[in-house]
Amino acid sequence: MKFNKIIIWPFLAALVFTVACSEEFLEELDPNNPAVEQFWRNESDALTAIIATYQPLTFSSRWNFFECGWGPENWRADDVFYGGGYPSFNQIANFLNTPELWEVQILFQNNYRFVNRANQAIDGIPLCDMDENKQKEMIAEAKFLRAYGYFNLLRNFRHIPFHPQSPQGEEIYATQA
Repeated sequence: MKFNKIIIWPFLAALVFTVACSEEFLEELDPNNPAVEQFWRNESDALTAIIATYQPLTFSSRWNFFECGWGPENWRADDVFYGGGYPSFNQIANFLNTPELWEVQILFQNNYRFVNRANQAIDGIPLCDMDENKQKEMIAEAKFLRAYGYFNLLRNFRHIPFHPQSPQGEEIYATQA
C-alpha cells in the first residue's frame, strides 16, 4: 500500500503541473482593452458599438462644437459674415485656410471617426448572437452614420478616400487624396 502511494502521488503531481503550466495558462486577456474576439458576442456588445459610433457628434476633442464643427463648416457660407478677431475663422471665411489649421484638421478627423466606428459596427454586428431583425436594423443604422460622415467629408473637403471596411492597421485617419 505504501509502495502504491509512493508511485501514484508523484505521478499525479507531475500530471497536474504539466497540465496547469501550459503557455495558454500564463496568457491573460486585458478586460479594459478587449480584442475583437472578446467583444462581438451579443446584442449588448452590438448596442455598445452603435452608441460609440454616435460619439463624434459631441466633438469632444479640443473646444467642442463651435471651433471644430460649426465654425469651419459655416464661415465659408454667403449668409454668414465673420467680423470677429479669431484668426482661424477669418482665414476660413476668406478661403485662405491651409490644411495645417487645426480646426479643419479636427473636422476632417472627427468625420473619419464616424466612418471608422460605423465600419467596425458593420463588420462586427453580424458576429453577435442576437435577433436577425435587430441585427439588420443596427447594421442599417451604422451604414447611415457612415454615410453621414462621408456626406460631411464631401461637403467640406473635395477628394476624400473611401473606406468600405475598417482599417486593419493602427492608422484610422485617412489623408486627403
